[in-house]
Order: sequence, then C-alpha cells, then structure tokens
Amino acid sequence: MIVLLVFPSLTGAERMPISYCMIISSLSHAPADLYLMTKNPEDSPNVPDVLEIEFRHGVPVKVMHVKEGKSKDTPLDIFSYLNEIG
Repeated sequence: MIVLLVFPSLTGAERMPISYCMIISSLSHAPADLYLMTKNPEDSPNVPDVLEIEFRHGVPVKVMHVKEGKSKDTPLDIFSYLNEIG
C-alpha cells in the first residue's frame, strides 16, 4: 500500500505557505531528514502550551501565553509567535 503525505509548512524568509509531498510505503517510517523545517512530534514536549487569543471583529489582536505571561499584540508579532509556538 502506498500513502501520499502532504506536509504544509512556512518558509522562513518569505513566510508563505508551501507544501511538501512524499510517497512512502505504509510499512516504513518517515525519514529523519523530513523534519528540516519542523520538529519531529516524538521530540515535542508532553505539556501543552496554553494560549489566550483575543479577537476583535473576527481578527486576532492579542495573544498571551498563560504560563509565561508573554503577550504579542501586533499582526506580525502574533503571526511570528504562533509560528514559533506551533
């Protein structure tokens, strides 16, 4: 059986969405070099980040990390911070 995997990601410089496609056998594991722009889920922490997102008219205007007390309130800062957390 063949599985097609699509991995959306963001480029660092352009901050534009791109996708990577890879065909792998369902019996094999994802190659280690797959995670060049992201993190292997197995290496992620088991403790979730708790964020509060404030919206005005459907647009995010503030993001606050509850545990760390960090907050971001400009569009680029919000976008960059959520990309970093994600």
